[in-house]
Amino acid sequence: MAKKINYFILLFFISPFIGLSQNVIASDAYIQSCYNRHECYSIGNSALIFLDQRTNEFIIQVDFNKFKIGNDTLDEWLVNLSESNLVFRGQLKPHNDLLLSIPVFKTISVKGTINFNGYDKPYNLDLIFLGNAREGLQMMSSPSNFTDVTKASLQIAFNPKDFKIDSRNHHYKKTITISISRGYINNLTPETAPLLKYK
Repeated sequence: MAKKINYFILLFFISPFIGLSQNVIASDAYIQSCYNRHECYSIGNSALIFLDQRTNEFIIQVDFNKFKIGNDTLDEWLVNLSESNLVFRGQLKPHNDLLLSIPVFKTISVKGTINFNGYDKPYNLDLIFLGNAREGLQMMSSPSNFTDVTKASLQIAFNPKDFKIDSRNHHYKKTITISISRGYINNLTPETAPLLKYK
């Protein structure tokens, strides 16, 4: 069991990004929880990360339906989550402050809100921006390149009761954790905004 978990975690960190369209790239997300006394987990190309460069709003959307792997037994714990999208919205500081993170990384705390299962709840997200020296010089010369040269790593953990999913048929009781490593940051534009969903 431990070997399988390690394999999936390794696969999560090395999986490539898959493009949804010419302008939007999805990132892999890893989900884990304890269900019926068993550790359950899955990896899916299910996360969209956006930055609105006009307002500095940072948005993460995770589509739970994309965590299914097509095996009824292994997907059973996701049945009552698979039609839900989790959306985090928070406000970043101006780009000038973020430039201080280059060339390596910077961790910031982002105050925002999670929308899930029709409910909103305040959430403080620890967000890690990752870059390198060469990319940092490029960004410093043109802050508009921020999303091209920077990746985001983060973890969201929540109690099912906070979003009223503990009373569904599967009676989720344990913390659900979502992790994204080196996620691709997309520019939020009028063309890409329709990809954000609330259910």
